Amino acid sequence: MCVETKCDDDDDDDNVLDQRHNVSQLSTCVMMMMMMMMMMCCLRQTSEPTTDLCALTEDWFSRLSSSSDESVAAVLNIAQQPFSELRLPALRLVATLAALPWAQQLLVAHPGFVEYLLDRGTERGERAGLEAKYRIVLTLVESDVASTSVAAELYQRLREYAREGPLYVRVETQVAFETGQ
Repeated sequence: MCVETKCDDDDDDDNVLDQRHNVSQLSTCVMMMMMMMMMMCCLRQTSEPTTDLCALTEDWFSRLSSSSDESVAAVLNIAQQPFSELRLPALRLVATLAALPWAQQLLVAHPGFVEYLLDRGTERGERAGLEAKYRIVLTLVESDVASTSVAAELYQRLREYAREGPLYVRVETQVAFETGQ
């Protein structure tokens, strides 16, 4: 199981999302965590949400690192890597986490998270990354947590981002003047 994966050279390290893992291990680990969280989200949709189910997903996530806050930081660090093999699964995990109330609070409280979401330039025009970030924004805009936990200006920018869509490009017009000599 992914949570038990460790680097061979440091058996005392409990940080599963440590950058010393190779790209394949990190990608697999992030994908497995995303699948576990998605499974829990599906269970929540088919039955009455329970505090036990929420506590279980939160416990799983917190075990990725020494605390839930460090787990969020590790996942967001992976989501900002230049390698799409890492970045896209991490963004999908964040999108899955954004559907869970406890994770929404952790995400919006993380310094720079909302600003990162709003910056379309971080995906370098890659459609899959832009769409993954858009799913996260939509989930947050539709939740009660973001509207009460995010500064009013940032929440308004999230709503604007959701309205514009994932592939929106702000156009700046430039007027050229002909100079007469």
